[in-house]
Amino acid sequence: DPIVVTTLTPISWHLDNFRHIAEQLQHSTNEVTISFMYSYRKTRKNIGAAAQQFCFEWREPDQEESLDLVAALTGIAGEHGMRLTVCSQAMFVVGGAEPAACIDAARLSNLSGQALSAPIKGNRPDCLCHASRDIGAYYTCPHGCAYCYAVSGSDAAKANYAAHNPASDLI
Repeated sequence: DPIVVTTLTPISWHLDNFRHIAEQLQHSTNEVTISFMYSYRKTRKNIGAAAQQFCFEWREPDQEESLDLVAALTGIAGEHGMRLTVCSQAMFVVGGAEPAACIDAARLSNLSGQALSAPIKGNRPDCLCHASRDIGAYYTCPHGCAYCYAVSGSDAAKANYAAHNPASDLI
């Protein structure tokens, strides 16, 4: 999550890479969540700059390609004891895939052994997440992921990261 189709990561690469990851995670998890990259303004800017710098092209796969990929990934997930869920993109819930609840109060209750309750309060259409609070902040991650919607330029993020005090009472 997210799936980004480029000349370096074509559909075939995603299938091979996912199969490898699923093999490694078999018996360690029972769910995998995917989505296709949302083409936010910051994302287009960042991935466009990365494409120019590293000489690749990117594109949004068409509906048929996306549906075929979800069906194939769902099959691979099933072969390795996992169910495939799709985050906030109901149009891609096909072929045995299920809608995702990335922040799932019932699952968190099971994991923690304590009853948790929260209303479903997604942050975008088709989001089935339960209410939660982000603890991060925009422009603080220095990793420079090209698909990131939280950072449009790495200079501010690197400066904020450098100014972070791990001994502070605040994050």
